[in-house]
Amino acid sequence: MSEKTTDEQIAAQVQVIPEMFGFLIDRYEEKLDRYIQRQTNLSQDLRNDILQDVFVKSYQNIASFDPNMSFNSWIYRICHNTIINDWKKNKRYRTGISFDLETNTFLQNIAAEESADVFAQGNHLQKQIQEALENISEKYRTILILRYFEELSYDEISDVLRIPSGTVATNLSRAKKALEKQLLVTQK
Repeated sequence: MSEKTTDEQIAAQVQVIPEMFGFLIDRYEEKLDRYIQRQTNLSQDLRNDILQDVFVKSYQNIASFDPNMSFNSWIYRICHNTIINDWKKNKRYRTGISFDLETNTFLQNIAAEESADVFAQGNHLQKQIQEALENISEKYRTILILRYFEELSYDEISDVLRIPSGTVATNLSRAKKALEKQLLVTQK
């Protein structure tokens, strides 16, 4: 399988050659595990259970995937819904969110779009950012994670959350303001 083969092409081939699904697992396992961790802060074993459910659901529903659409958005949507369903069923997390801020990518990405000084202060804010993210609403935390940690486009976020792109932009702006407000609270 060539690295230039798109996810959409592989997904279309899976419908004919089911073994091809392994290539999609290889491409998405680490990214989706990271997303699950950021959303839930579950142990690796529990995250693996959710991840397995995501891949089982994806495989079972691959025939419904439209190859003209983004596979990335499609599988993130399945992952997002699986996380929500697991939470409703088990009520077992939200005791703390886990973010790997060592790379400072989040700060760089959000600072590039936001002029507020609070986002440009650097590494010493990592713990405060984690606390602030834990204390903003689920809706805003999710959109920030999808945009700045998972680096999804507005259209992909729109597909994942099933909201219009304009709403993504509005919610993202509100999420950044909520995060900034929480950062100011945690700095005091």
